[in-house]
Amino acid sequence: MDLKRIVICCFALLQAYLLSGQESLGLTLDKYSGVNLIDLNPAASSRSPYNSDVLLGSAHGFGFTDYGHLKTASLLNLQGRLADAFVIEAQSTIPDPAEITPPLIIFDEDGGDKKLSSHLEIIGPGVIFSIHPTIKIGLFTKAKANISSFSVPEALGFYELNEARFADFQLDLEPAKMSAMYWHEIGLHASKQLGSLSFGVNVKYLLGGEGAFIENNEFISVPFDSMELNPIGVPLDLQFGLTNSTLNTGSFNPFSDMDSGVGLGFDIGVTYESEGLYLGASILDIGRVSFTQSTEIYRFGDQSNIVDITPYDALTSTREFLDRIVNDFDVQVDNASAFKIGLPMALSLQGDLHIQDNYFVSATLTNRLKVFPNSLSRDNTLSIIPRYESKWISAFLPITVYEYSRVRVGAAARFGFLTIGSDHILSVFTNSDFRGSDIYLRLALFPFGNQSERSLKGKSKGKSGLGCYDF
Repeated sequence: MDLKRIVICCFALLQAYLLSGQESLGLTLDKYSGVNLIDLNPAASSRSPYNSDVLLGSAHGFGFTDYGHLKTASLLNLQGRLADAFVIEAQSTIPDPAEITPPLIIFDEDGGDKKLSSHLEIIGPGVIFSIHPTIKIGLFTKAKANISSFSVPEALGFYELNEARFADFQLDLEPAKMSAMYWHEIGLHASKQLGSLSFGVNVKYLLGGEGAFIENNEFISVPFDSMELNPIGVPLDLQFGLTNSTLNTGSFNPFSDMDSGVGLGFDIGVTYESEGLYLGASILDIGRVSFTQSTEIYRFGDQSNIVDITPYDALTSTREFLDRIVNDFDVQVDNASAFKIGLPMALSLQGDLHIQDNYFVSATLTNRLKVFPNSLSRDNTLSIIPRYESKWISAFLPITVYEYSRVRVGAAARFGFLTIGSDHILSVFTNSDFRGSDIYLRLALFPFGNQSERSLKGKSKGKSGLGCYDF
C-alpha cells in the first residue's frame, strides 16, 4: 500500500475521533455536574447537593500523536487544511521555519518511540438519586472507543520506512504493544457517606463491538531493502488479533453490532471532605472484555521465506493485506480462540480547596496502570484547575501537563443544564502544529430536590420541594 495514502488516512481517522480530552475536567469537578461526577471517582456523587441528577447525554473526544503533525491547523479548520496538505516525504526536505507555506504534514524529526492516543466517549442517559441522606444509587450507559500505544518503535517512523524503500536498511523493532476497542457499558452506581468519608463503586457490564491488538515481545532485527524483507533465522514472538465483523460485512453499526465480546468492569473510590477541603482517590476501569465471536489471531513463528514487498503497494483493503500476510509469512491463523482486551485502567487522585465565596482551586493526577496484557492505555495527566462555581454558572481554567511533558491550557463553562469546554482550547481555535485536540459537551435536566434544603424544610412544610437555582 502507498505509504503516503496510509498516512493521510491515519490523519483522517484521528479527525473522525474528535467528535466532541484527556479527562474532560469541566465535566467532572463541579459539584453540580450530576452523573458526570462519578467519572473520576464514584464516591464523588456524595458531593451533589441534589436528591436526583438526570443526564440526557454528554460527549467527550480526545486525540494526540507525536508520530507527525499538521502545520499549521486548528480543530475548526482541520478538514480543509488536511485536504490541502502537502506531505513532506523525507527529513532532509523539511523546510526552514521561515520558508514554510502551510499546510504541511511533517513527521517526527526527533526519533525515539512514538505515542498514539485517541478516545471517544458518549455517556447517557443516566440517573443518580438518593435513597437515604447518606446513600446514592444510579444507572448509566456509555459508548466508548479507544486506540492507544505509547511505544510505537522508532523504526516504524514515516521517514525511517520511506528511506528504506530506496536503500538497504536494518529494521530494528523494540518490544511494543498496541490495542484498540469499541465497546458499550451498562453501569450501576452506589455511594455511601460516613461522616467526612464517602465510598463509591461503579459496576459495569461490558459489551464488546470490535477489538484489535498487536504485541511484539522480543527485539526484532530484520534486513529490509526497497524490494525484499528477509526474516529468515530471526526469532519472532509476535502476534496480532482482531474481530472481523466489520471486515466481513463492510459496514459497522455502533449501536447494534455488539455481540463480539462481553466482560465486567469496576471503578472504586473514596473521598474525604471537611472545612472547605476535598480529597479523593480512585482506581478506574478495572476489568476487560473477552472477545469470543468473529475473532482472528495471527501468530508468527520461525520464518523460512524472503518476502517480496512490492505487491503490498497495490493492496486496497485490510482483508487483502491479511491474506497477503498469510501467503508471504509462516504464520498460524487461529479463528477459534478468544482474546481479551483490558480497559484503560488508571489511578486517579483529586483535591479541591475552597478559596473564598464561589472560588475554588482543584488538582487532579491520573496515571495509567497496566495489569492485564493487551490493555488499552490511559493518558497520564497532572492538572491544576481554578474555577468559579455556582448553581447556574460555573467556569473552569484547567492547566494540564499531558504525559508529564506537554503543558496545555483549557477552558470550560456550565450554563445551567449545558456544559461545553476543552482541556486544550488553543488547538480548537488557534492555528499551530496540530497533533491532536479535545472538546466535550454535556446536556442534563435540572436536578430536582435540593438535599440540604429538603431535609430542613420539606418535613415542616409537608412538601417535597423543588431545588431552585440561584447565585
